[in-house]
Amino acid sequence: MPQGVYDQASRYAARIDPPGFLGWLLGLHAHAVAFRGWLDTRAVPFPGDPDRTNDTVARLDDPATHGVPWAVAIEWQTRRV
Repeated sequence: MPQGVYDQASRYAARIDPPGFLGWLLGLHAHAVAFRGWLDTRAVPFPGDPDRTNDTVARLDDPATHGVPWAVAIEWQTRRV
């Protein structure tokens, strides 16, 4: 499915304040988990095909459990299905 401008805008908004966004999304205080970055989810295309980017995936560490890593997949839904 082609990526739309709403998908791009949603992804951009999450990247403005990742700890705040992820805290809101997960229902946690912004400092309950440590944001460590975004994982690369680009797929390798067949020759001649356009590049494809899959879901946005955040890498978090849980300080309460001595840094156990989390991978949180975020799927943008910008219209009713």
